[in-house]
Amino acid sequence: MIFGRPTLAWENAPPPEEYFKSIYGVDEVHTLDVSAYEGATFIHDLNDPELPPELIGRYRAVSWGGTVQLVFNVGTVLRKTAELLEVGGIVFCGAPSNNWQEASYYQLCPTLKFDFYEANGFELGTSMASFYAPKARSRRRYIPVYPGEADALNYVPARMSHLLVAKKVATSTCDKVPINSTYRFKHTNERVRWRFRAAAPYDVENGKRVAAPVRRFEMNAARFENIEGCWACPFFEKGLPASNPTRPFRSRALLYENGKLLTWIVSDKTMVAEKPGSFIHSDSAIYFTTSDGTSPVTNGRKYEVHFPQPFVGLDPYCKDGTYD
Repeated sequence: MIFGRPTLAWENAPPPEEYFKSIYGVDEVHTLDVSAYEGATFIHDLNDPELPPELIGRYRAVSWGGTVQLVFNVGTVLRKTAELLEVGGIVFCGAPSNNWQEASYYQLCPTLKFDFYEANGFELGTSMASFYAPKARSRRRYIPVYPGEADALNYVPARMSHLLVAKKVATSTCDKVPINSTYRFKHTNERVRWRFRAAAPYDVENGKRVAAPVRRFEMNAARFENIEGCWACPFFEKGLPASNPTRPFRSRALLYENGKLLTWIVSDKTMVAEKPGSFIHSDSAIYFTTSDGTSPVTNGRKYEVHFPQPFVGLDPYCKDGTYD
C-alpha cells in the first residue's frame, strides 16, 4: 500500500503500481488517496478516524509516499499505518524533516516516528536522513539518525528528509500514544531501550554511491573478553567518545565482521546479548555479539571498528567545509 499515487517523473515512465511491482518483486500494489483525480486504487481520507475494515491487516508493506506531512491528523495516520499491516509487515516512514517550507502542514521530526513505533512494540530497522544543498540536486548525502543525535543536523543548510523502516511483530499494537522519549526519563524514571538496524553514511553523486571517509581500527582477538553473554574489547581513542546513558548513540562506531557491517546497533550494553550481530561502543569498550553467535576468539574472522567522518569536507552543505 502506498499513500498517494506518485507520478513517476521520467520519460516513458510506467504506472507507479507496475514500477513498484518490478523493483520489489511483488504481485500486487495498491494506492490510497483522498480523491480519484490521480486514479488511486482506494479513495479514503486519512483524517477519518476509521479505516475501511477490508483493508485492516491486509498488507505486507506500507509506504508513506510523501503524504503524511500533508494530512492534518498525523496521529490518526500513524495508527492507520500500523493497522494496515499484517504481522511481519514493514512500514516505510519517509517525510520532510527540515527546510521544507512548501505545501506541507508539518516537517516531521524523527523522534515522532521513533516514539510511536517503539511505544507500539514495532521492531525498528534503518533510520536514515537524506539531504541536499540548494543548486546541488545531483548530490545527496545519507546519514544514519538515532535518538539524541538528530540535533547535529539542525544547522546543515540543506533540505533534509528522514526515513524510518519499522516491522510489525506478533505483539505489536496500533493505538498506544507515546510519551516523548527526550523527556520520558524525567517523567517516568525509565530510559527507552533502542535497537536499530545499523547503517553507514554515504553520498550519491551523479547516480554513484560514494562512501564517507572512515577511520579504521582492527580489533585484537587476544583482548576479547566474554562478559554476560557478549564480548568486550577495550577501546579508547582521543576524539572518538563512547556513548553514555544520556546520549546512547553519541559514538559513531560501526563494527564490521569480515568486512560486513553487523546488523544491530543498540543503546545499552545489556541489550547486546539479546540478538546475534549486535554492538555498542560504551564505557571505553566495544561490546558485541558475532553474526551467528560463535566465539570471535575461535571463529577465525576479522573484526574492525569504523568511525565514519561524514562531516569532513561537507561542501556544498557547509560553507567552511567542516561541521561537527
